[in-house]
Amino acid sequence: MEAGETFEQAAIRELREEMGLVVQDPGSQVRQRVFPLTLPNGEVVEADERFFIVRVKDCVVRDDMRTAMEKRVIAEHRWWTLAELQSTQETVWPKDVAEMLQNVLGVASDAPRHDGGAFSGTGPGVQARDGCSVELYRRARYAGEIEHLRPLLPAGTRVLELGCGTGLLTHRLLDFGCEVTGVDNSPEMLAHVSSQVRRVCADIESLELADRYDLVLLPSGLINHADGEVRRAFLAAARRHLSSHGQLILKCQDANWLRMAEAGWRATSGPLSMELLRVERRKTNGQLEVRMTLQYTIESDMWTHSFSVVPLEERAIQSLLAAEGFNRQVAIEGPPGWFVAEATDCVVN
Repeated sequence: MEAGETFEQAAIRELREEMGLVVQDPGSQVRQRVFPLTLPNGEVVEADERFFIVRVKDCVVRDDMRTAMEKRVIAEHRWWTLAELQSTQETVWPKDVAEMLQNVLGVASDAPRHDGGAFSGTGPGVQARDGCSVELYRRARYAGEIEHLRPLLPAGTRVLELGCGTGLLTHRLLDFGCEVTGVDNSPEMLAHVSSQVRRVCADIESLELADRYDLVLLPSGLINHADGEVRRAFLAAARRHLSSHGQLILKCQDANWLRMAEAGWRATSGPLSMELLRVERRKTNGQLEVRMTLQYTIESDMWTHSFSVVPLEERAIQSLLAAEGFNRQVAIEGPPGWFVAEATDCVVN
């Protein structure tokens, strides 16, 4: 980027200079990727990449505005279909560009998915990849979910929140005086998060930030993901972003409720009402998997969210944490299901 440029302005300029394509507006960014990058001179910097999807009528690529170096290193060019990107054996960067395009464009794919197609949603507004409805989360109200964590979050704590959504908990962390980085793979969700937060659009599993944090927050029962590989990847991401004396706080869903709840269960939280519409339970590789469809209502608007999770007892959580380099978790005083754990080179009091 050049001095004073926005990412959008840089995208317009690069399209013109490197491809000869004239675009007035690249639209909203669909993804952000932040990672440590080693320069040719050995210096390590933090790269901040922004991705846009731009539709063009003119497919002719021109190189007359490229620099001499660009002309030397760009050997050839071609247009790729999504199917070609999904099947190619060539090296493509970023490695998950095909999956990113598939998710943003909302097209089906025959490629294997970690979630097994276990997530979907309906209702007003956009649904994120995990089926959560952006408008529902935007209109939801904070109900004291993390007040009991305040003793662990003194002002100035550097917090990495994994799966921050629209900022329901994130904004309360700001109230606590924390310095917050919020990660979510939905740009539509992140658009509602305060600009006081460092917002990163990325999958938790592949997150690679240069910074290290005093505390990583894994809320919303994300640890109950039905795919064991994803559960481990979530914890691995948390571990690699902790400082030497950092802590992980995670929220686990109520195992008894997941095992026993039946269709017709209802609950309310402020203006939000919830009802369990459907529930199926089955054993997968010896592990109980629970697939649920919840219905949410705020005033006259209604959403559904279908998802699959696994109930986890404390012993199972302990095993997961130990495998990824954490000490045994300690239950946090207050609402059930909240635990704190430290890296194995630290001591939990």
